[in-house]
Amino acid sequence: MKLLHWISGILFWPRCGIMFQKYLRQILMSFRHWITNALSGGLNCKIETIRKRACGFRNRTHFKIAIFPHSLD
Repeated sequence: MKLLHWISGILFWPRCGIMFQKYLRQILMSFRHWITNALSGGLNCKIETIRKRACGFRNRTHFKIAIFPHSLD
């Protein structure tokens, strides 16, 4: 593999080639299946925005009520 040889030869990234070789199968599988965690990441971002904007809730019930409408988007 020319790419692996090229990455391993870079002076500043000697470990990059080893890591690339270790995770090569997973990298290739990600291109084949196109499954990501973008949906859960986006939902987590919305929840964090609500939490920061509210500056605290009195109890968990109020927090759940604030999150629920946004989880349906």
